[in-house]
Amino acid sequence: MIIAVFSDVHANQHALEAAWTDIEARQGLPYERIAGTADCDFLFFGHTHLPYQKQVGDTLIVNTGSVGKPKDGDPRAGYVLLTLAKGGAKVEFWRVDYDVAAAARTVRMSGLPHDFAIQLETGGQTPVPA
Repeated sequence: MIIAVFSDVHANQHALEAAWTDIEARQGLPYERIAGTADCDFLFFGHTHLPYQKQVGDTLIVNTGSVGKPKDGDPRAGYVLLTLAKGGAKVEFWRVDYDVAAAARTVRMSGLPHDFAIQLETGGQTPVPA
């Protein structure tokens, strides 16, 4: 079974559990609780915009990253491709170029905080003030 959840942690219980898993990951805590609760072969989620995968027992936990606001220093859009075949599965993280400058300009003109545009341009890395 494959479970994929939307990044909004308030949308449903699986999404909330996925967010807890990511917090646990950053704190070095175990994933066993969430893998057991999800009871699936693959659990895909986002929320933190940081792509990674981790095998926990029979469950592959995958944070898909972000299409439009990555936080890993790579401003390109990211997505995950899951290929299922007899004898196994393969998860690939892909990046796609897009007009980041145009997106940042649109953000600046929209009245949103300018930090949002900077985050797009830097792939989520906040520049250190000079």
